[in-house]
Amino acid sequence: MSQTATAEVADAAHYDDIPGAAPSHGALVAAQKWEDFQTEVKARESDFAAMLPPHVRKDRFIAAAIAAVKQNPDLLFADKRTLFSALVKAAQDGLLPDGREGIINIYNTEVTKGKWIKQAQWNPMIYGLRKRARELDAMLIDAQVVYANDDFLWQQGDDPKIEHTPAKLGTPRGEMIGAYAIYKREDKTVLHREVMDKTQITTTRNQSKAPNSLMWTKFETEGWRKTVVRRGIKSVPVSESLEQIVRRDDDMFDFNQATIEPPAPKLSPPPAPKAPSAPKAEQKPIDVPPPHVAGTLPGDWQQYLDRQKDEFEACTEAMDKQSVCDAVTDTLQAARERGEISGEEQEAISEAWDSMVG
Repeated sequence: MSQTATAEVADAAHYDDIPGAAPSHGALVAAQKWEDFQTEVKARESDFAAMLPPHVRKDRFIAAAIAAVKQNPDLLFADKRTLFSALVKAAQDGLLPDGREGIINIYNTEVTKGKWIKQAQWNPMIYGLRKRARELDAMLIDAQVVYANDDFLWQQGDDPKIEHTPAKLGTPRGEMIGAYAIYKREDKTVLHREVMDKTQITTTRNQSKAPNSLMWTKFETEGWRKTVVRRGIKSVPVSESLEQIVRRDDDMFDFNQATIEPPAPKLSPPPAPKAPSAPKAEQKPIDVPPPHVAGTLPGDWQQYLDRQKDEFEACTEAMDKQSVCDAVTDTLQAARERGEISGEEQEAISEAWDSMVG
């Protein structure tokens, strides 16, 4: 990245906090990039619509794409070609870049010796893999993490089976020691069972180009479950479309290296810029969710819960319904940790979700 581009990104990460002050250069840069992004997304609507499966509405995908960048403003400073390539891959996979079905991350990549750029990368999440496996191949996938204090039986041979009894509620489950995935047809016929221990999962993490990403740190159980699902699904006959989705993550691994250098530090997302007291006609404020008002849900969370309720009601299996609930909980916790909502707001949204699904 050139010195000019580096300075621009660094400047955009800091905004003037003085009430009523004119927006800083960084704020103007971020606002312009945001406006350019929205304009290009809308210009490409027909292209995205042509790639999406019939059951995914174009407006829903566009809204998810805009929300993804709104929640992670660093994406505005990633290489634009890779950002829109990530959105194209998401549309081809029939998944939303909403942090639950899939997510767009940024990785510092050395394109030539000594020259690094921020590249955007599309990564399907485990929920997205399970969802598309059900839609494309009528295959149900259950994936769980095994803890030291759980009772776990794994039997191979002529009568293979997996029996897993978690530790009693209220008692420590201990450290994570492994993970497994079971692949079934809708008639409950088991197609495959995959089991990985801690050493195997750690080896996979070390081969990742982003071993310290959020999936491996704050949401480690997600990383363990996704790892075993990805490996196991390669042993099951699947459609070409599902195979393509599974292969999306292959770009994130370097299986020829024993060790991976730590990634370059990731810039912290800049805060939403403050609107100037007397903006010029040509200046447009960045579109951010409205502030929380007592008795209402903050931002666009009601729309989010409505979409998840549609997914919840579409599920026919109890484990799939539970998966939707788990995804809502994980999304709320992630938003809380990123400072997007307060603890009080997290509790209010959670209570609203519980009342919606009974």
